[in-house]
Amino acid sequence: MQGRIWYWTGPKQYEMVEKDVPKAGPGAIVAKIRLCNICGSDIKEWAGLGNLKKTGCVGHEFVSEVVELGEGVTADFAGTPLAVGDRIVAPYYQTCMKCGRCAEGDFANCENGYVNLWKHPDEWPHFHGAFASHYYFHPANAVYKVPDDLDDRLVVGVNCALTQVYAGLDKIDLRYGETIVIQGMGGLGLYAACVANEMGAVVIAVDSFKDRLQLAKRFGAAHIIDMNDFPAVEDRVNEVLRITGKGADCAAEVSGHPAAFEEGVRCLRTAGRYITMGNNVIGKEAPFSPGYITRKALAVHGLVRYKPSFLLKSLKFLQRTKDKYPFMDIASVIYPLDDIQNVIGQCFDHKIVRAALKP
Repeated sequence: MQGRIWYWTGPKQYEMVEKDVPKAGPGAIVAKIRLCNICGSDIKEWAGLGNLKKTGCVGHEFVSEVVELGEGVTADFAGTPLAVGDRIVAPYYQTCMKCGRCAEGDFANCENGYVNLWKHPDEWPHFHGAFASHYYFHPANAVYKVPDDLDDRLVVGVNCALTQVYAGLDKIDLRYGETIVIQGMGGLGLYAACVANEMGAVVIAVDSFKDRLQLAKRFGAAHIIDMNDFPAVEDRVNEVLRITGKGADCAAEVSGHPAAFEEGVRCLRTAGRYITMGNNVIGKEAPFSPGYITRKALAVHGLVRYKPSFLLKSLKFLQRTKDKYPFMDIASVIYPLDDIQNVIGQCFDHKIVRAALKP
């Protein structure tokens, strides 16, 4: 049986290749991809603005269906029995259980987390990314069975966007009754808004796209700050002060814009907490005065990956809230995977919040 793989070959360029679908080795799983999303980091890589410097497989936000279970695989990482035909999701990285960080129980920061990603499709087992017909889960991939009551369109964003922000808000210990500024209302920002709302926080959403801000209200934002109405940083900081009286308790950067960092910390009260998750490209810079951190006694955190267990929590979160928030509107239109070149260009131009692709 052959499968198809779309892989990155350079700025604004994908190519497709067909490869034999491999057999599942001991402890591994072969799955067919049911639906995948174009994440913000995928858009950066496509445009040549990311960290990827070599030709390779890309795509990491997806839901798949088990085709073959390798020897010894009988259940997911929560102990739920697995069988051919079951839907599964997994973190976009692996946990090797052997490196220094894993030895400390810091599984999210496994030193070998990306060792099986972004490889060229000529390398066995070929299916290293989600922009393909199939995916090969190595034994170190923590997989979880998808509950039957969750639609693919609900689940497709769970293993990156939703779980990433869920873990991020947990990391800054967001509490009931606190205020949080969320910078950027793309996929991560919308998920962050509803997670924060469920935690009992007051959400202030910041973006420059009116349609995303209107959607943010439906995802639990109590206040919106349109950057078109408040074009200067000083204006937006003053608006946060007007809303909160003293500055926000927390802020989360999910915009991917380096300039958002200083604006975010300026929006915080004394001893506030800040987390950055969208700025993941090395070398992108913006002016910043570290004195804000010192003088305001701020706690600043970065999050690149979540603990695998948070993915299971996110699935349960979706089960609880699937009828409360318009999750279907995040990836409201499904496009054929063959159209990826055109669709990702529209994402780059901000014409689509988050695109879903079907092989």
